[in-house]
Amino acid sequence: MDVVPLATALLAGYLLGAIPSGYLVALFLAHRDVRAQGSGKTGATNVRRLLGWRGFFLVLFLDALKGVAAVVLARWLVPEPDTWAAALGGLAAVTGHTWPVFLRFRGGRGVAPGGGAMFAMLPEVMLLSTLVGAPTVLL
Repeated sequence: MDVVPLATALLAGYLLGAIPSGYLVALFLAHRDVRAQGSGKTGATNVRRLLGWRGFFLVLFLDALKGVAAVVLARWLVPEPDTWAAALGGLAAVTGHTWPVFLRFRGGRGVAPGGGAMFAMLPEVMLLSTLVGAPTVLL
């Protein structure tokens, strides 16, 4: 495996994950810093406290998309049959979401980008996990 494409995939995955979608959505729609609310995180759950369910689903989609994009980009940059590069790309997106350089390393918890990365790699496992996990969380 060539190191340069892998390093590029990891850096790109981190930078994709570091895009603070929850912060930006709250800033544009409510003109407020979501980190000053609730848990102080930038993820979808905290955005829901500020913007309601529509804001939650928008940020959930955008955050999950970061994980999907990181996996797809890693697969494109490192087109080898093993999935290590794709998994590391997804992990880099989760790391970027959790500790974003753009917000002085104060981000979300990484659940949505991790779910997006899992969906990009193993969609059937992610769907089954969601079917089992969602009712459990709602209890």
